[in-house]
Amino acid sequence: MGLFWMLFQTLMALNWGIVQGVGSTLQGLGKPLDGVSIIATATNDGTYSFKMGDLFVFLAEWGLSAYLNFIYIARKIIIVLLCVMSPFAAYSLLFAKTRSFFGTYIKELCGNIFLPSIHAIILFVFVQMAGDLGSGMGPMIFKLGMIIMFVPVTGMVSKWLNLGDSSSSVGRAANAMGLGAIGGAMMLSK
Repeated sequence: MGLFWMLFQTLMALNWGIVQGVGSTLQGLGKPLDGVSIIATATNDGTYSFKMGDLFVFLAEWGLSAYLNFIYIARKIIIVLLCVMSPFAAYSLLFAKTRSFFGTYIKELCGNIFLPSIHAIILFVFVQMAGDLGSGMGPMIFKLGMIIMFVPVTGMVSKWLNLGDSSSSVGRAANAMGLGAIGGAMMLSK
């Protein structure tokens, strides 16, 4: 329990470093991160011209960012609850029957802390793919598809990394709806 805050600060610093590293790499590759849409304006040669179809990509990306803002607010609340529950997690290590609670606790904590890192890496891949597409109706539909697949791809990556409650079919469905963190915290509070 004495090392919890050092571990927590280290995990938060790692998350911040990964997100900042991905952002600076995108800026180094010439991708503007301060525009209306990151995916719609992504080009490899830096010559973007507005097309009417990009309006749909702008709106879809705005909707995704509004959705992610709610997820990040819930994530902060869950992290606070997990920090409050840390003495119980440490206490659970004393008994053989409750040791699995500690593993679940650590998975939920790491899953909630590293969610922005997972999103940053997925966004990096999507922006790189969008930059290779060019212009026209086909690339616009592909960009919309990438934005629509953002949340399910996040759930897949979380499952591959075994973070959070994405190991069961109920957990995967909850992650797709953005309720995985809330459900995980409810499981831990039992």
